[in-house]
Amino acid sequence: QETGHFIVSEYRLPLMKAAIKIQGEPLVRPSEIKADLSAGYLSGGPAKGLKVKLRASLQPGSFVPDVPGGTDYSFFANPVKTGVVDSENRQSPVETFLKVQDLTLNNEGGLLARVSDLPSVTKIQQFSLELEYTDPNGEVKTTASQVPLFPAEYVIGLRSDSWYAEPGKTKVMGVITNNVGKPRSDRAFIVEAFRTNYI
Repeated sequence: QETGHFIVSEYRLPLMKAAIKIQGEPLVRPSEIKADLSAGYLSGGPAKGLKVKLRASLQPGSFVPDVPGGTDYSFFANPVKTGVVDSENRQSPVETFLKVQDLTLNNEGGLLARVSDLPSVTKIQQFSLELEYTDPNGEVKTTASQVPLFPAEYVIGLRSDSWYAEPGKTKVMGVITNNVGKPRSDRAFIVEAFRTNYI
């Protein structure tokens, strides 16, 4: 059995707390996201005129459908394009998004922040907001909040019985779920088939 130890050489008691509340969930292809920012002293009272830094970022999100064999379905596949494609350069570049704003809270210790000019959402993305501020004890503190961004209200998934298909004998299964993976009935969809020739 191994044991360890550590020494706390300095600890400053926090004197302030802050919070972020993102509005409008669920967020489907938003062009702008609003968030309520607030900060106050632990001893009571709002942090009037507090200067803060707000960072917004996007990361790939996760999607787990609540259907049997859901992991066998393909969701959010890139659109198929006709023509000649260079297989060595067919990967789409990964888009990154990062926006930083310097803000000042109002006399109530709050602020309605807006994050605009968001990139187009084609797959589920994780939107993160981080609020940075300086505690009266001198330390720089952060608080964060995350929400998923959805490309549509409904999600279509497709799967085939095999990666190899004979002409005229391809069997494809489809499923439609809402944006949190719950299956939806009585929804129609169209399947288009394409053939790929490797040269």
